[in-house]
Amino acid sequence: MTVASMPHPPLRVQPTRIGDSAVGVALAGDLDMDTGDVFRTRVFDILNGQLPAAIVLDLRELNFLGVAGVRSLCEAHTIAATYGCALTIGHAPEGVRWLLSMLELDRVFAMP
Repeated sequence: MTVASMPHPPLRVQPTRIGDSAVGVALAGDLDMDTGDVFRTRVFDILNGQLPAAIVLDLRELNFLGVAGVRSLCEAHTIAATYGCALTIGHAPEGVRWLLSMLELDRVFAMP
């Protein structure tokens, strides 16, 4: 089996209500050019369905974050802002934190 013929792992996007005004979104799998649309669509659905004041991303189970995945995070942040919703990262693996820091996106996404 070649790398090109290997199945792509799915991205799981699991929203959970946090109190009255926020939604937590746990991502598991890979966030890349094949799964970015799934993520952005789920964020859009959350905004249209619940209009929370904040979306808090939990990236602990994220296996891979590609450049297209970073772009998807930025696009989701912009989309949320147009709805008056803050999109933050609540939990992220050290590698994701490092990548976002190197791209100076730790200034865009509030991370504890």
